[in-house]
Amino acid sequence: MKKTLLFVRLGCFVTICVIALLFNGCQKDNPVSDESGIPESNLFPLTSGRIWVFTAYELDTTTSQKIPSSVHREASYNQGSTTFNGKSAYRMIDSIYAPTGVLAWIETSYIALENGDLIQWDDGQRMWFSIFKKSAGLNTEYVIAQFQEVRDGFPVSVTFKGKIYPKEAVNAPIGTVQAYKLEMKAVATVGGTQVSAFENYIYFADGYGPVRMYTPVQRDPGSGLKVIGEESLLVSKNF
Repeated sequence: MKKTLLFVRLGCFVTICVIALLFNGCQKDNPVSDESGIPESNLFPLTSGRIWVFTAYELDTTTSQKIPSSVHREASYNQGSTTFNGKSAYRMIDSIYAPTGVLAWIETSYIALENGDLIQWDDGQRMWFSIFKKSAGLNTEYVIAQFQEVRDGFPVSVTFKGKIYPKEAVNAPIGTVQAYKLEMKAVATVGGTQVSAFENYIYFADGYGPVRMYTPVQRDPGSGLKVIGEESLLVSKNF
């Protein structure tokens, strides 16, 4: 599965999760209690017609620095609310442009809110993933999703876990904002032996949604090879 912007970049373990991702929907009259450590009620400002634009690039596997030739634009557009697979959701149109500026890829994704938690539909697994679990509070690991796949004839167990960290300053083209860091880890095991593990991060700011998406350069525990990193920073929004 390809990455989904404003949300998280999710995918099977052989591709780095992204959620790529966004979001919100309805403003809540009673936001999650301050006891959660996350009192903000507008971390996912999804309203029909809103657009988020990012500058994105790959990170060199040797230096972890930006690869200039890979710099390109990515965007996510909230087309509106709909009912999808049993949920009141938002239909997102996510697009990626080549460094030359030509549209390279476009896809529809679906996200929703449940009791203040952000969830996203994964088309590959045909299930909803609990991405930003606000109800879990800060510094508490939770399960985003669990499922099994068959790879080369072997059953593979995949677990996505998340953890939300306290706000920190994030420097992006749109400005410097205070944002919560969402850490996501994907671990795949075969017969109890870990064969793959990837992690990535999404930073959410109140009134903005995602302002930074970051996948560090890391090694695949199965092959031992380094996997190229990625970074996306919010450039503009139309609200």
